[in-house]
Amino acid sequence: MKVGNLLIPVVLSALILCGEAWSSSPWLSLPSDARNVVRKAAADELGKRKAYSTPQEDTALWNQIEDEKSQGDDLYREHVERARMSFVRARQTRDDLLAQDRWLSADLDDALKRIKTIRATIESIDHSLVRWDREIRNLRKSFEAALSAVRGGPVLVAAVYTADAKATQRALDLLADRASAPVLEERRAADRASFAKALEGILSEGFGHGIPAGAYSGDREGALSAVLAKDDRGVTHLRLKRYDFFPFQQPAGEPLRTQVDTGGLPAAVIGSIEELAGFLKKRNHSLGAKETKQAEFLVRDTAQGRTESERYWDGQIRSFREKNAGLQKNIADGRYEFEMWAAALKKLESRSEPLRQSLDRTRTHLEAAERSFKEARNSLLQRMGLQETIVPIKEAVFLKGSQRPAEAAADAVADKIADAKKDAEAQY
Repeated sequence: MKVGNLLIPVVLSALILCGEAWSSSPWLSLPSDARNVVRKAAADELGKRKAYSTPQEDTALWNQIEDEKSQGDDLYREHVERARMSFVRARQTRDDLLAQDRWLSADLDDALKRIKTIRATIESIDHSLVRWDREIRNLRKSFEAALSAVRGGPVLVAAVYTADAKATQRALDLLADRASAPVLEERRAADRASFAKALEGILSEGFGHGIPAGAYSGDREGALSAVLAKDDRGVTHLRLKRYDFFPFQQPAGEPLRTQVDTGGLPAAVIGSIEELAGFLKKRNHSLGAKETKQAEFLVRDTAQGRTESERYWDGQIRSFREKNAGLQKNIADGRYEFEMWAAALKKLESRSEPLRQSLDRTRTHLEAAERSFKEARNSLLQRMGLQETIVPIKEAVFLKGSQRPAEAAADAVADKIADAKKDAEAQY
């Protein structure tokens, strides 16, 4: 119960000892709860009432007052209960939406963190793919540059030719080179095909278009020259010379002529001393012991040089293939991971968007629920804090000194209202 600056109905009833009562309305509206205002209003009202009432009238009046007070209290409690239930529902709705907002926010934050992580992973993979592709291009360029210095392996060529006895050494070498040219051209085509097969699929498509077709370069040192016979036609010579094949560069100096203009002088590639002996026997020639030893040295040296060249070439090809295969595998694996993470990102983004929309809707509903909660709380506090109170008074009033009955009754009303006010302050 709270008594404030309100119009407070006051009942003055059964002032038996004072001998004053009334037969009209029992209610008195007070403009204030101040004691002097209450005393004056009560005294003035009592002065208007008739002097006596019967016990039956007092009982009926009191019963009326009690009934109205009980109805007012019941109505007050009903209004407070309704306000409380509205407050509880609004609070429950607000709390449910707060919980929903929390778990939606947590799910969305988790999804956004995963999206950020996946995007960083995809970006890292993409950078790796670019780096590996650049490394492959650089590997091919360095390998192609190294090919220009590759020695494809030497061959030993024997040429038999007849020249004038007065021919210079330069003229003799030229005749021997021309005699060897058809054999070297045939061997060049075979070696070229072998190198092309070894490089198949590992170099850029345009690599073969910008390089020479390869050629043999004669070794100027260590050639064996021997006179096989002399007759009226001239001097028949044997020239045994090593030629180095450079499959990816044009040798320095004048290239060998591929057309023989000296009547098709015989020549052959020699792989063993037996092959050399058979080649000369067909032409009814042979070598002495000294020349045979020199020829054996040239055969062994050429075979050793060819083995070393082939070993080096095989090592270069194997190294390039291993590095290239490793980079190609990295690229294949990287592309697979890129596609896998891209699919995962797309799926996660498609799931996070409805989550974001749900969170936006929940927050909109939460704002409305928060407003409803505050309104329900304010309404409950207002219902609980404000009540127009009936203060029934049914006491004997004793005169003090020269007090008139109306004055004593007014003091009793003021005391009762003061007590009600203290009770209300203590409760709230």
